[in-house]
This record gives sequence, C-alpha cells and structure tokens, in this order.
Amino acid sequence: MMVNDYILLELKGEGQYGEVHLVVDNSPEAIARQQEECLDDNELYRAMKIISKSKLRKRYGANDKATLALEKEIAVMKRLHHRNIVPLEEVINDLSSNPIDGLLEGTHPLRSETG
Repeated sequence: MMVNDYILLELKGEGQYGEVHLVVDNSPEAIARQQEECLDDNELYRAMKIISKSKLRKRYGANDKATLALEKEIAVMKRLHHRNIVPLEEVINDLSSNPIDGLLEGTHPLRSETG
C-alpha cells in the first residue's frame, strides 16, 4: 500500500487512535538525494503514524473536538526537539480518506544512537 510517495512495509505498533508503520520514502527527491550522496538504502526508511479519523470521532464525538485534539498534538510534536523524541517531519491529510497520515522521522528508525 502507498501513502503519497511512501510505501508501507510493516506494522510496528498500535495505539488507541492509530498505527505506526515502517515505510520507505519512494519520492524522486529522496532517491536522487540517496544517489547523489551515496547513501545507504536504509536512509530511505521512516516511521509513519497513521491516525484514524473515525476512532478520534468516536472518542470526541462528531464535532470539532477531534480535529482540535489532533491539531494540538501536531502543534506540540512540531515544537519538540529532543534526541529521544522522533521529530515530526510531515503531515499528510487526505480529505478523501479516513485516516490522517502523519509522517514521523528521526535519524533512522532502524539505527540506534549512542552517547
């Protein structure tokens, strides 16, 4: 399955409102950057959190509370900068689909940092 330029590979975890998937960035820009900088294939992997709009609506009702809760979470994630927190890189909101797809990216989901 694809979400924009990202190929969903495997489910990594589930939460109350959504799922986290391992994805690979298949965008022309990412592939060109990989080739230009001679990056390892692993540099294209990301973690994507997919939030279900319908699950949010069940929790908060059919009013704007669900949207406000999600916008608040996104605003907080954009401001967080810490080496132990995966920063929010991109938000993909497809109005024609149920889930809101939020792309979360750190250094690399498969590489651990030390120090």
